[in-house]
Amino acid sequence: SGSLYHQPILKEYKYYLRLDTDSRFEDGPDLSLFDWAEGEKINYGYIAGAVQIDDSKVVKGLKTDVLKYMLSKFVWRGVINSLFIPKGKMFYTNFELGRTDFFIKNAWDDFFRYLDESGGFYIHRWGDAPIKYVGVKSLSASSKIKPIPPGFVYTHGSTYLT
Repeated sequence: SGSLYHQPILKEYKYYLRLDTDSRFEDGPDLSLFDWAEGEKINYGYIAGAVQIDDSKVVKGLKTDVLKYMLSKFVWRGVINSLFIPKGKMFYTNFELGRTDFFIKNAWDDFFRYLDESGGFYIHRWGDAPIKYVGVKSLSASSKIKPIPPGFVYTHGSTYLT
């Protein structure tokens, strides 16, 4: 969720597309996802319908720490999200498309460092998916968070049609 964006090679690119090593696109329209992202001016793209709830054991304390951070920075959308997003709600991050500078130059980096220093990654085994969900939802305009366009067939253990 955090160190990926500081890889030197990413500084050369406006967007990144992340797939797990056991993921692949099976089919899709003749459309560049990078061109789509640029045209839509998105910060974050995800697989349509791939938003779920993580196991409550691996998000223990996360809502409290997110709330503390958002209150300390006066991020009111983040405060509301901390209170009302269901515990453990997450993007399915085995696929994600993101605007690189949103995660480097935005408040994301500060948010991630705060959570990292809280120790929850190590003590409670927080994963990137619920953190990405609440962080992106809180720190990005909602108009800049979109599911990828229809027609793509993506596989990761199961097949997802967008």
